[in-house]
Amino acid sequence: MDGKVSGQDLKWCELTEKEVESLALEPGDVLFIRTNGVRGRVGTCAVYCGQPERALFASYLVRARLNAKELDPSFFQYFTATAAGLAQLGGQASPAADGKFNVNTKTIDSVLVPLPKPDEQKRIATILQTIDRKISVHERKRAALSDLFQTLLHQLMTAQIRVDKLDIDTSDISLL
Repeated sequence: MDGKVSGQDLKWCELTEKEVESLALEPGDVLFIRTNGVRGRVGTCAVYCGQPERALFASYLVRARLNAKELDPSFFQYFTATAAGLAQLGGQASPAADGKFNVNTKTIDSVLVPLPKPDEQKRIATILQTIDRKISVHERKRAALSDLFQTLLHQLMTAQIRVDKLDIDTSDISLL
């Protein structure tokens, strides 16, 4: 989940209208990983922001609807990713007979969260979202530069590009 709800790799199923109503997500819903083979992944969460539309949650997740007037969902999600939040959620995961780990609603309900004023929560979440967007931009730039480097390296190694024929101005470099 990595802190984000993704519209990739969607699953489809036939459900009654009553089942759809009970599983429907609303913007601001917090989704927790209920079951996983890795203890550290259990209890991690993401906030549903309305995309993909008409989304439902699966049985390996727990949905929480917070009182957004008291606790901003994004602020809460960022808190759960801290060492203190992870210790409370993943640290409380119980092992199952199949080798996986589980958290339940009781564990989630017992999480102790710092509670700054709502406007401060929003400011904190907004700052962290901005940082996340900047990190994402830099990761994409790094990937593009890495691809370019690999392409140029391949062209150099296969003699598609010759170094001695490059037009590089070296007039500002002094020789010893």
